[in-house]
Amino acid sequence: MWKRTATAMAAAGLLSAAPAMAQGVDPTYQSMVMYGVNSSNGQLLRYDFTNNTRSTVGTVRIGEGNPLLGIDAGAVCPVHACGNMYAFWTNPDDGEAKLVYVSLTTAAATVVGETLGAGQITGATSVQTAEADGVTAAQWSVYALQEVQQVEAAEFDIEGLININPNNSPHAEFQMSTPGGDYTRDDLHQDTDVDGDGVFYHGEASVVVVKPKGNGSQNDLMIDGQPFDLQNNTTYVFTAVEGHPMNVKVFNDHVHSNGKAMGKWWIEIENGRVTFNDEQVITVTTSLITVDHKTGVSQFIMELGRQYDSLSTSDGQTFYATADDELWMIDASAETESLVGSTDEGDMMAGEMVGSTLMVFETIGDSLVPVNPLDASKQGYSAHLNLQDLGTIVFVPATLDPQNASPAID
Repeated sequence: MWKRTATAMAAAGLLSAAPAMAQGVDPTYQSMVMYGVNSSNGQLLRYDFTNNTRSTVGTVRIGEGNPLLGIDAGAVCPVHACGNMYAFWTNPDDGEAKLVYVSLTTAAATVVGETLGAGQITGATSVQTAEADGVTAAQWSVYALQEVQQVEAAEFDIEGLININPNNSPHAEFQMSTPGGDYTRDDLHQDTDVDGDGVFYHGEASVVVVKPKGNGSQNDLMIDGQPFDLQNNTTYVFTAVEGHPMNVKVFNDHVHSNGKAMGKWWIEIENGRVTFNDEQVITVTTSLITVDHKTGVSQFIMELGRQYDSLSTSDGQTFYATADDELWMIDASAETESLVGSTDEGDMMAGEMVGSTLMVFETIGDSLVPVNPLDASKQGYSAHLNLQDLGTIVFVPATLDPQNASPAID
């Protein structure tokens, strides 16, 4: 049983203090129980605001397996007694996101459905969408934010001059692919036939492999219009982007009177658009989706313009999302995003609406912060509940908390 120290007891009471109430914190939270998952160690933690007590439910795991780490999103049923958190976990073995039922009484986890596809779920929330009509149960929906990374070869505009090193050492290999065939270091040597200007080849190339020779002053390459510092101990592979062949000239700077090459070899890349040396660009796309909590099947709602850390809503149309210390509003009907403001409260990694107040957990001070969703102003005081590194938080009315009563079937 967790024992509260005097400091923890004082901190825990901050949210219920009179000054906090005077600043407009919705008192609904006082009859709530909060659950959160530590994203670093997988522990399911519980805080009961009705008596200001904290406890550890257990470690989230499937059977006897390893803890499920990196859970950054979760939701609960908003309308009836619920025994599970609907958490989202990305399997590190395949990078696929999964919907996972997490028991609020034992922390035992069960994967639902097959996969939500590649991409981390960074925020989730739930809302009642229809009242019970006496025949069917009340309807409710789960919404989530999913980030998908695309890794592509980075493309660059290229031009400039390189002093190539056509010796017989494999690590100094020179290769060039052209429409008329391939050339290697074996084609560049003294007595190679060149024209009167020392030019061996002038035309298109799809691939150039070159290790520079000499110091930096002997190489003059520009990448995207900026000087690029070639390293002489590095072999560079320039590959033309499809539809954009490089225009190159391979020449010798000293020609014998009999028309044979005698001096240094150079390649001039006159222009081109290339990828090189496995340089990559990572693009992250964030989508607002809805997830069927019974099957784990998702449906796309809209694409978003930035990455977010949490998601909250009261009606399923207007969403509040945090990004570091900023609060944003997402209008799903108009498909717009607008900055509400900054809280200056550090990284707000988890959040949920409780009545009219947005309760966010910021990980720099490990504090629960009440925020006005209309202007991002802080309402009341932060509360240090002795909880750390929460990737997601959910609130359950104490009357529906499964640790206080037997929950209905989900």
